[in-house]
Amino acid sequence: MSEKKKKAIKSKKKDFDIRDLVGKCLQLPKVNRKEFWAKEMVLLKRLLEKYPNTEFWKKATLKVVPSFAIYLTTEDRYIAAKYQEFLFQPQTPKDEIIIAEKVGEDYNKEIKPKTVKDFLK
Repeated sequence: MSEKKKKAIKSKKKDFDIRDLVGKCLQLPKVNRKEFWAKEMVLLKRLLEKYPNTEFWKKATLKVVPSFAIYLTTEDRYIAAKYQEFLFQPQTPKDEIIIAEKVGEDYNKEIKPKTVKDFLK
């Protein structure tokens, strides 16, 4: 490989990095980091299968929890609601409003005199 290709590969940053997501959503432990990361990556992949939209995971502000297992069990309704809220697209009416011809007479407001000269006219 040429040096330009190597630099291009290194400079490319993934659009979605699951490690950043783990740091954003979980409380990181001080000890047993290897076991923690292995377990949480498996759980996160399950969550990504269930809720596959990566934009949701990048933009959502979720509760900071000790493990993704909570999102798969007790907080399942919470994350499902957040996901549905993110995907919600309100229906907009597509009917065009056609304005017809004028109906009725125009209102002509009577101009009151402001000065004595206007009053005498």
